[in-house]
Amino acid sequence: MDFKKIKRLLALHRAEALYDRPVPVDVPEGFKTSFECQKNFRGWSNYHVTWDVFEDDPWKCVLREKSQEQEWNEILEKVCPVITPEGEIITAEEWEQRGLNNGGESNVQ
Repeated sequence: MDFKKIKRLLALHRAEALYDRPVPVDVPEGFKTSFECQKNFRGWSNYHVTWDVFEDDPWKCVLREKSQEQEWNEILEKVCPVITPEGEIITAEEWEQRGLNNGGESNVQ
């Protein structure tokens, strides 16, 4: 089974856990238990939040340092324009620099 199919099935199992929706496709026998028995498995509702799999080994649960939502928000903070309190539209980089020049601390890691 390829990486994309595994990720799709994992996401469907997460939706099943969160929204009580049955998985709408045939799942190979033992697929679900092969993840549930791993030490880094943290429940289906936590897939993409506290655990995930990676392309080099999609059958192995690994713990995440940050959820995908947190990672996405950090990317957005770095690249999206900022509207200042005065209504001026500036780049995120310029906003960050203004904060540092005024004695603030960086939000960008």
